[in-house]
Amino acid sequence: MNTYEENLKSTAIATLGALAAEQDRLDSTQTAEHYNLYYAQGAQLTALDKVGATKHTLKSAGAINTECLSNDNAAVNLLATATMANGTVTTSGTNMATAASNVQIASNAIAMVAAEIGAALNNATASLYKTDVYSKLLNANALINEVANESRRVSDMAMMASSNTSEIIAGPVLTQATAFKGKVDGLLKATQAEFDKFNDLYVSEKAAVGQASIAERQAEGAVKDADCEAAAIDTAYQNANAQLNVGLSVSVASAEVAATQPSCTVTVNYNVLSTPQFYSVPGDLKIPAMAPQYFVALVPEAKKTTLTTDLAEQLFNARQESNTQFQAMGLTGTQLTFTTDVYLNNIVPGQPYVAFLYAVLSNEYKFFINNYSDWLSAPSARFMVAEVLPTAQNITAKLPQPAEPDRPLFVNFYAAPFNPAGGQLEYRCILVEEDQNDFALGLLSKEPSPIYFDLDIALQVAPANYEKFMVAPAAPAEEPSDASQPEVAAAAPSSRPRPIRPNVTINFNSCSTDNYGNMLRPGATYRPYVLATVTGASASAYVSTLAFGDTIQLPGA
Repeated sequence: MNTYEENLKSTAIATLGALAAEQDRLDSTQTAEHYNLYYAQGAQLTALDKVGATKHTLKSAGAINTECLSNDNAAVNLLATATMANGTVTTSGTNMATAASNVQIASNAIAMVAAEIGAALNNATASLYKTDVYSKLLNANALINEVANESRRVSDMAMMASSNTSEIIAGPVLTQATAFKGKVDGLLKATQAEFDKFNDLYVSEKAAVGQASIAERQAEGAVKDADCEAAAIDTAYQNANAQLNVGLSVSVASAEVAATQPSCTVTVNYNVLSTPQFYSVPGDLKIPAMAPQYFVALVPEAKKTTLTTDLAEQLFNARQESNTQFQAMGLTGTQLTFTTDVYLNNIVPGQPYVAFLYAVLSNEYKFFINNYSDWLSAPSARFMVAEVLPTAQNITAKLPQPAEPDRPLFVNFYAAPFNPAGGQLEYRCILVEEDQNDFALGLLSKEPSPIYFDLDIALQVAPANYEKFMVAPAAPAEEPSDASQPEVAAAAPSSRPRPIRPNVTINFNSCSTDNYGNMLRPGATYRPYVLATVTGASASAYVSTLAFGDTIQLPGA
């Protein structure tokens, strides 16, 4: 290869490498911003839940405080009435005692007068019997005795009135009213302090909601910026790749990870080489056709810098027909299956690879340009050799009939037969709340949920925030196992069509939470997501999938 070709290829590799590195950096930034947005939404929803709960508590505290204030007003009136009654009773007792004493004195005086008149009557009876004096004294004695008896009766009534007045318990009532007023005052202070506490908490939490909303909007803006930057660098890489590397792109169509010898099928797209423009070519000189024959080889990403044009020629010339290190390429979009890389090492699932396009030029053309080297492209963008997991189908959330307090809902779905090698297939059912009335994305819309929720985020949900179903490896079976069992065996694929009906049930209990770790709320609406992923040593050899079903509303207020 001449110096110009070497410099051109070096420049192409360096340029594409720099763009790929920038892609990686922006992809990491984009992922981080997506996580930031997701957690900012979680913080906002948590703040909204807190202020909602505080608002409810504040309403209750306000009602209690209002009732206590009414009681305090009644206690004030009661104390004033008891004080007035006590004063009145005290005065009445004093007055009645004085009146009873005065009446008693008057009664005694009348009794003394009656005694004097009785003595005079006795004297008159002895010396003045049947005289006018005697008659007058007799009449006076009868009258004074009547008055004396009446005065005695009045005196008894005055004493009884004084006694009854003294028995009125206005004093203890005042004491009790005073004690009651003190207790009501203490209760009012407590309820007022509680109301003030929750009112201050409500104000601070409203401010926290505002701050969380601002942070969420800022996170949305950061995601929008990161998405734009990622799209821009992707476009820049595609343009540079089209100009410098014949638009070589590779995507994994399928992968056989569990086979004895793993393999992958890739779809290769490229632009054919164009014949260079030659200057000052004599008119009678015919330029031989390049007639390139295209081949594709895979190289582990870690070794992509080791494959040079000379090494590729050596490996190509030493290849055997049974080897798959170089696959002949037809038209663009052709699918090729590889079991080894260019160095005849077996394909390793879960590892990143790059592809090289190798073009064998005609000998006549090589002789004409006096360069007997074939053509080797720069490495393609990396791709991961991994098998895509089956997606859960027919996801349906249902309520138990009749209602069960310990099982608010359950989710049914169909899990296709699949048995990963070196790992265990796991279905994670995640509930995402849908009816956030006070919450909505401002700049972004992530269907179908108002929450920014995708595959990468689903993989980060904490184990405590989902219910899982483990598919246990077992012998092949004709039909899926009973869905009521906690685990079902992975069945081997069958040649006859299977009805797509649910064969897995995942139960949620009273302690289950949503994706953010919040308890399931009565009356709330949730959307079930089912994540299919593999755990174990071979997890990187499989691509997780995410599916969702229709929403369901839990019973309750």
